[in-house]
Amino acid sequence: QTDGFDLLQLQQIQNPFLALHKAWNSHNKTNEPIPLHLVIAIYADTAEGIEQGNYHQTTVISHDDDSGAITLAKALKPGQYLSWAIRDKRTAEADMLITGKELAEQLGCTPDFGLLFSCLGRGPYFYDGIDSDLCVIKQEFPRMPLIGFYGNGEIAYVNGVNQLLPYSAVLSLYSARHGEY
Repeated sequence: QTDGFDLLQLQQIQNPFLALHKAWNSHNKTNEPIPLHLVIAIYADTAEGIEQGNYHQTTVISHDDDSGAITLAKALKPGQYLSWAIRDKRTAEADMLITGKELAEQLGCTPDFGLLFSCLGRGPYFYDGIDSDLCVIKQEFPRMPLIGFYGNGEIAYVNGVNQLLPYSAVLSLYSARHGEY
């Protein structure tokens, strides 16, 4: 059940913040408070969509202790499937390395230049003062010119749709030799 940007109820009886708290405790195994700034809501029209990576994501804005409602940056529709995700530095670094290698493989050659657009909340602030995404790309392609900037939400073509992605990095690699990207 939703009301605008607020999640009011999950699965007919469950308080959304209680569901998030249970997930956090299962993941974290300590009594630390939930780091809401690291939580991402993953949603899709089907459970299979989430399992297959065909989902959208949005950030958690706040929660109401009394009602258990959670406010998201995007309004969800009743009936959509929801999963919680946590932003993790090691996973993000590994994903950037895999993405760089996959893009170069799709390109079929060493890229001549690249574009990297990273969320301000993912750059040095996320990685304790060092932009690990930038370091990973520079290490993988040491002589490649790279241009980009930090933004507040990145736009990318994902699963057949242009999407605004929170706390993300968008990388494009180009080759002048093949006239492709």
